[in-house]
Amino acid sequence: MHIVVLSVKLSQKFTLASMPQLTMFERVAFYAAWLISAFVWLLHFEASASSSVSLISNVLLVLLAGFPLAVSFSQSGRFDAFTHIEPFIPVVISIVWSFGVFNSPNLSSDSVTVFVLLAFLNILLGRPYGLHLWLGISAPILVSMNYLMLTAEPSLSAATMTMANVLLIGMGIHLGVVDRGPQRRSSATKKANAQELAQLRYEKNRLNNALMNTEKALDQKIKQRTAELERANLQLNQQVELRKSVSDALVKSQTRLTQAIEASNLGLIDWEIAEGRYYQSNFHELFGDKELSSQEVIESLKRIVHPDDYQTLRDTLNDALQGNTVDYQVQFRVCEERDWHWMEESGRVVELDDDRHARRIMGTRRDIQHEVQRNEEVRLAKSVFDHTSEGVFVLDHQQRFLSVNTAYTKITGNELDTILGQALLDVSETPQATQVYKQVFETLHEKGQWQGELLERRRHGDYFSQWTQINVIRDERGGIKYYAGLISNMSDHKEVDEKLDYLLNYDSLTRLANRTQFQNQLHRALVRYQTDDLPFALVVLDIDRFKHVNNSFGYEASDRLLQLVAERLSNSIQRVDVLARIGGNEFACIVACSPTFQVRKFAERLFHSLTEKPYRLGEHELVLSCSVGIAMLPEHTNDIETLRRFGALAVQKAKYHGGNQIQMFDESLKTFSRERLEIEKELRSALMNDELEVHYQPKLDLKEGLILSYEALIRWRHPERGLVSPQEFVEIAEENGLISDLGAFVLYAACQQTKAWQDQGFGDLSVSVNLSPRQLLEPHLKSIIIESIAESGLDPQYLELELTESALKEDIQGVSERLSDLRDIGIKVSVDDFGTGYSSLSYLRHLPVDTLKIDREFITNIELSKEQQAITKAIVVLGSSLDLKVVAEGAENEAQLDLLRELGCDYVQGYYVSKPLGKEAMQVLLQQQSQ
Repeated sequence: MHIVVLSVKLSQKFTLASMPQLTMFERVAFYAAWLISAFVWLLHFEASASSSVSLISNVLLVLLAGFPLAVSFSQSGRFDAFTHIEPFIPVVISIVWSFGVFNSPNLSSDSVTVFVLLAFLNILLGRPYGLHLWLGISAPILVSMNYLMLTAEPSLSAATMTMANVLLIGMGIHLGVVDRGPQRRSSATKKANAQELAQLRYEKNRLNNALMNTEKALDQKIKQRTAELERANLQLNQQVELRKSVSDALVKSQTRLTQAIEASNLGLIDWEIAEGRYYQSNFHELFGDKELSSQEVIESLKRIVHPDDYQTLRDTLNDALQGNTVDYQVQFRVCEERDWHWMEESGRVVELDDDRHARRIMGTRRDIQHEVQRNEEVRLAKSVFDHTSEGVFVLDHQQRFLSVNTAYTKITGNELDTILGQALLDVSETPQATQVYKQVFETLHEKGQWQGELLERRRHGDYFSQWTQINVIRDERGGIKYYAGLISNMSDHKEVDEKLDYLLNYDSLTRLANRTQFQNQLHRALVRYQTDDLPFALVVLDIDRFKHVNNSFGYEASDRLLQLVAERLSNSIQRVDVLARIGGNEFACIVACSPTFQVRKFAERLFHSLTEKPYRLGEHELVLSCSVGIAMLPEHTNDIETLRRFGALAVQKAKYHGGNQIQMFDESLKTFSRERLEIEKELRSALMNDELEVHYQPKLDLKEGLILSYEALIRWRHPERGLVSPQEFVEIAEENGLISDLGAFVLYAACQQTKAWQDQGFGDLSVSVNLSPRQLLEPHLKSIIIESIAESGLDPQYLELELTESALKEDIQGVSERLSDLRDIGIKVSVDDFGTGYSSLSYLRHLPVDTLKIDREFITNIELSKEQQAITKAIVVLGSSLDLKVVAEGAENEAQLDLLRELGCDYVQGYYVSKPLGKEAMQVLLQQQSQ
């Protein structure tokens, strides 16, 4: 700044002296006078024919005088630029004016006088411009004035011209004298200026040096400050990078935390009690939005929490809010789609107010439904483990005891503390235990399970028969981790089997053999005949009009009457004879026939024992009549089924003739019914004329309460007789071989229809198809089943074959092999009419079956009979122990249905559920169920 000031001062000192500084008034007066002169000139020569040169000169004069005058009044920066050319403008104006004068016409003396006066005025006003400029202005004016005076008309006098010139010269001399004073003074001024200039130069140099020093110091400070700023900037960048890395780490950590929380299925909660704000993560839509008010949280919990759990949840939260507890954990149920779902909330008071009340609570929620279910299953399993009557034990992979239940210690007599950690071989007292268990564990390693009967000894006690079952439990790599075993006392089981055998083979009402035992005895009699050539006779007795007794006296009186009939018959036979109740009011007797034995007299004795004396039923006496039929083996047949049929035909003939009589089978009975022959003939045509159709009788799943399976039954829609019952033609078809064609027809139609209903969305329906003994023996049965399944597209697991016990009587080993071959396809096997056939308990241990179907004989009036309930319960227990499903056939009312459900039956079939339906009606039923 000092240099700038100094430079300005120097500039002012050495400004051109020939151009003085003019005031505003001096400048305006000078140029205004010239402008007036130009306008006067133009007005004076307006009417005359002035030359164009004179006109142009005056116009140019106006412009040259008007421009500086306009600039003088201007407020812009043009005046500074104008001062550089201003010394030349007055001279140019005077020259232009003189040029115009010389080119103007001659003037009168008066006009010349005016213009001379104006010239004097302009010369006078030009004096402030200094001597030099004034001479430059005055010289052209003086010449032009002399020219005007010389050319004036008339010419001015010499005295006048001399006076004008003298005035101008005097004015010039005066101006020169005036200017020489400043010139004389200028030498002293110059000396002073030189001294001042030297001082200024010295000051300038001093200031330059100071400035250079200051610049160096400032430059050093700038460099130092720049270095500091660079270091600060580097540190700042490092801090920014550090903060960025920390921020990235925090984001990654938060992301990992969020992902971990989501993966752990936890919900986070943050309750700011003082502010009334509640934050929660997206855990479950039941709990509402992420941000809620305290009031909204309380109302939400009231709405979704189980009423029995809400009070506990409320009290727990209140304890935390009051500051009574720091940590809390509470389990409660919430309503989810009409089901109650278990949740667990854990929280901690993280901030307290001045009153030691909770100000902020943070915690988590989690879904513990599976844990609750698993704990319940574990508790139930442990309860079963502890309370089951079977002995249960667990061995490690080295066959050492890890755990046993109470029943095991009771059965074996071992104390718990004495066997845990001991090897099985060290505890067992089975004879030749080393060899026995070596085989057992070899089988376990090979097959994964073993079961069988062992002779075991109680600790410090006697030997007993022990049924043992052991299974291998493997780890994830397939290695043996544990052995789980089950033992039971076979002595107790044998007593149960004997009791069950009695219940299954003897009629609970009359204590006579039932149909099952009777069938077994028939088979044994046939075997005796085949081995010892001992013939026997079948005597069948049917009480006439017994239904009338039921309707007149009721079921209790009818049962009592049957008991009295059984007593009389029992007293009329020998011990070796077999007497059985084979139907509701039908009895039969198997009697050996020696050469001297007269079977008719024997039948008459039985007949008279029933009919001669009246029966006392309370206050009433009743006289019975009965129809008796006799068939003999081998006189009439060598087949027990045919023998039974011939005996039944003889009874039918006796009834046909009015009853209360004895009929011996003869050849005429083979043609007893022409209808049978007509049926056989028309049945063959029915197969070709599409008169056969399949009806379906539903089975109700008692656990699900749904119809998930049904039995396929053949029906014959005769063109004249209408719908013919299968009882009228199935037996005939069995005899003449048509049963195979009928069976194939039912099998194919049932598979096709079941697959169609499955495809219509009625569920995984299963169908049962009856298989006759004759079909079971056919070599092409498996191929027929495979073809039916393949053509229909039905999954084999939804097909079940039903066999009656009579179909299993001849060759158990052969039947077992054939059924195993069929089950390889994937189908299931059911035993129909269980409890009425051949040796039920014995064949169940050998045959590959899936379902037991209790015969309707045990279901009819079951709600009134404790014995029938006991038999049914025994069958259910038997089926459950063998892992078989149990179907009860013949349920007729709701009481029976409820009782069967209570006894543990899996399925129920009977008219109370539904009668057999055509496929259209069955489809309607399935549609109603699906809706």
